[in-house]
Amino acid sequence: MVGMKTSFIPVNTAKLIKASAGFTVTGERRYEQPVRVGISIVRLATNVTPTSVRADKSGTKSYADEQLEKGRVLMHPRHIPKEGDIIEIFGDRFEITGVRKVFAMDGVLDHYQVEL
Repeated sequence: MVGMKTSFIPVNTAKLIKASAGFTVTGERRYEQPVRVGISIVRLATNVTPTSVRADKSGTKSYADEQLEKGRVLMHPRHIPKEGDIIEIFGDRFEITGVRKVFAMDGVLDHYQVEL
C-alpha cells in the first residue's frame, strides 16, 4: 500500500508490534518486530485505581495499585492494525482493543481509528 492516496496527515510516530499466530511454550503470545507508524493521538488516559490484595486476610486493608490505560489514536492506512496488537507511544505500551476503518468522502480508506 505504499503511495496510498490519503488526506490523513499523522502528527506523531509510534511503534506497531503485530501479534503473531503462534504462542510460546508458556502460552504467551508471540509478536513480530516493531514497525514505525504514523499516528495522531485523539486521547490517552492512564488511571491508577486501588484494588484489594487477595492474600491479605489479616484485616490490614492493604491494596495494590492497578494501572488502567485507555485511549484512541488515528493510524495511517499504510499499516493494518488488528485487535491484540501492541502499539508503543512515547515508551508506553497499549494493547489494541478495537479497530475501525474511516473513509474519505470519495470512498477511499483514509485512516484507522484504533481503540486502546
